[in-house]
Amino acid sequence: MRSFEMGQTVVRRDVYRSGRVWSEHALRVVADTSEALVDACPPGAETRWPALYVKARAGGDRSVRMEAFDAMASGVWELAAAVWQRRRDVPAVPLFRRGDLDVLLHHPAIDWTAVRATPRGRPSPLARLTTCTGADGE
Repeated sequence: MRSFEMGQTVVRRDVYRSGRVWSEHALRVVADTSEALVDACPPGAETRWPALYVKARAGGDRSVRMEAFDAMASGVWELAAAVWQRRRDVPAVPLFRRGDLDVLLHHPAIDWTAVRATPRGRPSPLARLTTCTGADGE
């Protein structure tokens, strides 16, 4: 099986049941292991979506959005270039160089067993290592 290098750009294509591509996303490889291909879609990444969907996102008109979904359901659409932007309610996650992450892996202040065992919804032991003091990250 082909493997990808960290930082390499790959394209994910979503394919409609007829076999037609209905979206394409340029993604950045974070890791490629025998278990999973881990990728990220940073804000500003190139994408192609159905043209009516692009128009609906740009204008905010719900009727155009419904028309876009109807066109997708009927299998009739043209792809248009767009730029992916994160939703405002999703936090931004900064990207790091692999060397930075390797330093963390071997840092004596981090108990990785405890980090991995942290139940969902509970604060991570990594939180005590942060230097941010305010909601704005300052």
